[in-house]
Amino acid sequence: MEYQDYGPVRWKLLIGQNPGPTERKAVCMLYGMIRTYLPYILTVCDHPEEITGNDHMICIGTLEGNGELARLAAAGVYEPEKRKEGYAIRVLPSAARPGRTDVIIQGADPVGVLYGVSEFEHAYLDDVLKYHGYHYEDRLRPFIDPCPAFSCRGAPAIVNRGLWTWGHKIYDYRGYLDNMARCRLNLLVMWNDSVPLNAREIVEYAHVNGIRVIWGFTCAWGEDVRVHPTDPEEVERWGRHVVEVYEREYLPVGGDGVYFQAFTERREQTIDGVPVARLITGWINRIAELMHIAYPGLYIQFGIHATSIREYWGMLRDLTPEVTPVWEDCGGFPFHYDPRQGDVAQTLHYCGDLLSLSRDSGRFGAVLKGFTVLRWKAFEHYKGRIIVGETDAVYRRRRLSAKQFYWKFSEPYWLNHAGDLQAFCHAVSAAGLTDSTVTALVEDGLFEEEIAPSVGLYAELLWDSEADVRRVIEKIYHSEHFGH
Repeated sequence: MEYQDYGPVRWKLLIGQNPGPTERKAVCMLYGMIRTYLPYILTVCDHPEEITGNDHMICIGTLEGNGELARLAAAGVYEPEKRKEGYAIRVLPSAARPGRTDVIIQGADPVGVLYGVSEFEHAYLDDVLKYHGYHYEDRLRPFIDPCPAFSCRGAPAIVNRGLWTWGHKIYDYRGYLDNMARCRLNLLVMWNDSVPLNAREIVEYAHVNGIRVIWGFTCAWGEDVRVHPTDPEEVERWGRHVVEVYEREYLPVGGDGVYFQAFTERREQTIDGVPVARLITGWINRIAELMHIAYPGLYIQFGIHATSIREYWGMLRDLTPEVTPVWEDCGGFPFHYDPRQGDVAQTLHYCGDLLSLSRDSGRFGAVLKGFTVLRWKAFEHYKGRIIVGETDAVYRRRRLSAKQFYWKFSEPYWLNHAGDLQAFCHAVSAAGLTDSTVTALVEDGLFEEEIAPSVGLYAELLWDSEADVRRVIEKIYHSEHFGH
């Protein structure tokens, strides 16, 4: 039998010693990307001595875990990134092996390594490398022909970047979380009527992807709740309720915090003559106090609908600094279900007012809308425990096809409003907050199967609020990992 010999010149992957689960996932992702371009089987090395003079090298990891990355940084080959979740990427001719190429993917931490791999895929493999020198006839053969030079560094502009969804509208939790990581999103807020049977598995898989899971559940909102906000006994009752639910259902399965809403989803700005802003401030402060007495340090987000606050927003200056206020429905784009709606300038001005409330606490959150959402007319609260994100693949593909109608409707408005979205993200990042949180309502759109370009645009500007929007759009549309 004859065997093919592809010659002595090879690409090799140099990894760090004993990588943890997140870094290990990054290595596996990168391996899967590169091997698709090669006619031979890619070799993985964990010692620099295994790289010969014939080899092109892809060096991946952290400075602490991969000594070769530290050596190359000390030699001035590249400038390492040290900011949390950040990365440095460089592609250049090798100084040690003439005629060969070195690829460097260095993360400030394991999550930074994972994000570095995603950026290498989208910005280099799918954009620069694939389309380098393209003129309709002769296309570059990646990793066979010489690789063009490339260099970038990055770290997130906004601390917590994520998605918000009802749990039962996730059809494949692994795919959903994988695509979040590809978008460099690190926070999932999942609302449930009751804790999912597989909640612990979801949390564990999220953590491997560098994603924190915030559990949302009823606190004087939802399930046809009737509440009297002006009755002081009500807040005590609901405060005890959320402590008991958290203790019974969510504490045992892990997670990284809780999310509540109350009675702000209304048009009127007063209840029995008292401003909703004043009432919700008292409720948030008391419920947070009861939660922190029982569980000190627990991370709490509290959703507030701006529709019932408006000119009374200044009353939230008395909000406890131990809770992150998460604002919804602050006007038009990017807060409206319909991305065509609203006065964007007025919305951005209002967001500036709300951001000013966060200067002392360092906490600000927002939920953006205008993507795919749950269909409330067909909605029913489920009657017991469910399993989240375990659905047949054929059904998922069929449902994705049906959802394209909604994605194609919203897509052009996100592109048209890209500058407005950037202005919002820049305002949040420029505030210099310790907890800047922006999530987006992306549910029942089969995000686990395909990343819509509008969500990609959203994620890119959360990461870099000063990016060149035109280049961001080019990168997204050149990538095979975004739906078009």
